[in-house]
Amino acid sequence: MVKEVICVHLGQAGVQVGYDVWELFCAEHQIGCDGHALQSSVLPPGVDAPHESFFYETGSGQYVPRSVMFDLDPSAVDEVRNSRLKHLFHPESLVNFKQDSGGTFVQGQQMGRQCKQVPLLMDRVRLAVDLCDNFQGFFVFRSWGGGTGGGVGVDALEELGDAFCVESYKKIFEVVIYPSAEHGTTTVEPYNCVFSGALSRHLADLSYMLDNQAAYNMCRHKMKVSNPTFEDLNAVLAQVVSASTLSLRYDVELNSTLDEICTNIIPEPQFRYPIVSLAPVRSKKSAGHENFSPYEITKELFESKNLLCDAGPHFLQNRFEAACVVFRGEGDTGYGAVPVQACEVYDAIRRLKNPTSRAHIPKFCPWIKNLGFKVGIVGVPPVTTPNSPFVKTKRQAALLSNSTAVRNLFIRQYRKFLKLFYHKAFVHQYIAQGFTMDDFLEALEQYRDIIETYRIRLNQCKETEEEMQRQALGLTGPPPTDTAATATQ
Repeated sequence: MVKEVICVHLGQAGVQVGYDVWELFCAEHQIGCDGHALQSSVLPPGVDAPHESFFYETGSGQYVPRSVMFDLDPSAVDEVRNSRLKHLFHPESLVNFKQDSGGTFVQGQQMGRQCKQVPLLMDRVRLAVDLCDNFQGFFVFRSWGGGTGGGVGVDALEELGDAFCVESYKKIFEVVIYPSAEHGTTTVEPYNCVFSGALSRHLADLSYMLDNQAAYNMCRHKMKVSNPTFEDLNAVLAQVVSASTLSLRYDVELNSTLDEICTNIIPEPQFRYPIVSLAPVRSKKSAGHENFSPYEITKELFESKNLLCDAGPHFLQNRFEAACVVFRGEGDTGYGAVPVQACEVYDAIRRLKNPTSRAHIPKFCPWIKNLGFKVGIVGVPPVTTPNSPFVKTKRQAALLSNSTAVRNLFIRQYRKFLKLFYHKAFVHQYIAQGFTMDDFLEALEQYRDIIETYRIRLNQCKETEEEMQRQALGLTGPPPTDTAATATQ
């Protein structure tokens, strides 16, 4: 039986990215702009189509997204109402207020509470849940740096958890649109980001970290777009969301439920911030000029330029705790259009483990033996939308991994927060809405705890590796210390 997932899109970024995501989902599942199937498929009696985990079929044969879009500012939702997909969404699933949040976390939170917008949002979510037979959880799309995505998002996550997840053990996955290092929408983005991250630490089961800065870099360096627009960035994020949800929308044994994703990706609850990598990523000008073999794609997945996380120049010096690779499309078997074969993927992984240059080997935590990957295969080729900057290829792969490299994202906004807070810049906007200096300090401490958690894990890995090397050399006892250096310290 299909297990349903409901997508909740919050704020301008969540709604705009959500629009591109649903446009891509429709293209992948052969659903037209009006919700009717473009290609009829006959399934055995009692068997549901896999994509019905994200769509439901009405009595008239129309497929409707299991989604709710909400923003305080009506402009983003109105764009959806007037778009080419205006007949796809249920009218009651498009919800907005009449005034924006001013771009601040505290104002978005206060408006959501005082104007009863969160209860209104929850009413629409309950209507969507009532249409499910085997409901398994939520995908919440929001920007940590936005006023609505941040302020309303924290309260919405708390309400969703209390209403649906405490007793029934349903899952809440965040799709976090992380602020760019170069292009900010508001000056107070670091404040919003720290408050959002700190106050939602225990409200979601997993948070996909989709970094806007990495999307900018991917557009510039991989797809050769000199001046990327938000449409280009949203197309990149939509492709990543599509690739990371393949196992929920197609028949594949790996990560076929939200529970299995949590089991395979999250070793401990505090490490719930996975990062996603996508390959191949090329411009349309390169169409037909390259042959992307499974090995080339697998190798690219571990390159920082293909990562939706600006992890810095030393990405592979971090440690992986989990890695799930999902391939889609046709294989290299030479027998026509057949799906990627498992033997091709495992051969690519074997070659990746034994390359000519040892510096490019992805390093796992030392207690994870044999460099184990989880592998899933979907036979359906990748799809692009008409306005997408992606080149169309026969095969594609996504890497969903848990790595200590994600701490670089948190460090980036943490430093920006400190620079503003040191001069108390713009703090008065939050104080006027009811926040106190203690709220700032408490949020900063909790945000620092996230960074510290990953730093400690990286140090544990290095200490364990050193001990294993000593044991391999037959050395016993504690490692030697530099007496002179110790005396100087």
